[in-house]
Amino acid sequence: PLLTAGTLADFGALCLNTDGGPFSFTVDGTNLTADPVTVAALDGFSYSTSEGGTYTSSLSIAQPGGTFSQDVWVKLTPVAVQSYDGNMTVGGGGASDVAVAATGSGINTPPTMTSGSATGIGMDQAEVGGVIVDQGCSALTDYGIEYSTSAGFTPGSGTQVPSTNAAGGTYSSQIGGLSSCTTYYFRAYGLNAGGVSYGAQASFETAPIGAPVATAPSVIDMSDFTATWNSVTGASGYRLDVSTNPAFGTVVTASDLFF
Repeated sequence: PLLTAGTLADFGALCLNTDGGPFSFTVDGTNLTADPVTVAALDGFSYSTSEGGTYTSSLSIAQPGGTFSQDVWVKLTPVAVQSYDGNMTVGGGGASDVAVAATGSGINTPPTMTSGSATGIGMDQAEVGGVIVDQGCSALTDYGIEYSTSAGFTPGSGTQVPSTNAAGGTYSSQIGGLSSCTTYYFRAYGLNAGGVSYGAQASFETAPIGAPVATAPSVIDMSDFTATWNSVTGASGYRLDVSTNPAFGTVVTASDLFF
C-alpha cells in the first residue's frame, strides 16, 4: 500500500479568529487496504472533503481499498498571535504516513492612522482632523487627536480629545481652551484590541488676541475753571479732583477693559 499527498498553499498572516483559505491538497493511494484514510489534527487547522462542506479538526475517510484519490480542503483559524507552521499527518489504508507541510500565523494588528490638518483656528480653539487608514484586525474602541505644546512629544504623553464622527475613515476633534499665539503639535490616534497607533506629528498656530475697538472720548471744556480751598496746617501739597459724575468719588470697575 502507498499514499502520496500534494502540497498546501501558505495561509500567510491572518487576524485572530478569522478563517484563512480554504486551500486544498490531493491524497492519492494505490494497493490500499480497506482501512479508512485519515488526516490527523493540527492546532488551528480544520478539514473537509469539499470546499463548502463541514470542517472538523480531523478526518477519517472511508474507502474500499485499492486505488484512492481525494481532495482535502483546509482552513486555518488562528486564536493566538503565533506561528501555526506544522505538518499534517495523512495515513491509513495500510500505508505508511505522509506529511503535508502547513504554514500560517496569527496576528492582531493595531490600526493605521494618519494625522490630518487643522481648520477653524481661533485664539483658543481649532478643529483638528485625522484619518483611519486601516482599522487593523479588530474594531476601533477609541480614536481622536492627541496634542501638546512640545515638539516631538512622546505619543501617549499629550492631551487626548476623542472623536465619534468618522465618515469614510475621516474624522475631526474640536479642541478648546488653547492659548493664543501658540504653536500646538498633534497626532491622530486609534485604539483596538491589538493596541494603539499614532499618525505622524503635525502642527498649527493659534491666532493672536484681537485688539479692542476704541470709542470716542468725552470732551470736557476746562478752559475757564477756578477752584478754591482752605489751606491745611502741615500740608506739603494739594491735589484737585474734578468729575462730571454726580456720584463724585465713586469708583466703577470696567469689566471689558483691555491692557
